[in-house]
Amino acid sequence: MKGLTLETQDVNLLACRFYLKNGFEIRAVDTMLYSNSKYKDEKAIFFYSKF
Repeated sequence: MKGLTLETQDVNLLACRFYLKNGFEIRAVDTMLYSNSKYKDEKAIFFYSKF
């Protein structure tokens, strides 16, 4: 394994801060991932951490 990838929503600030504090980097944002769900106003943020 060369690293970890995870995803959370932009409205989950506690998770975003936790991942950034622990060495993860934001590498992608998807504004359409939830467009057909009840969470259509949220954006997916993808965090990455390389080993």
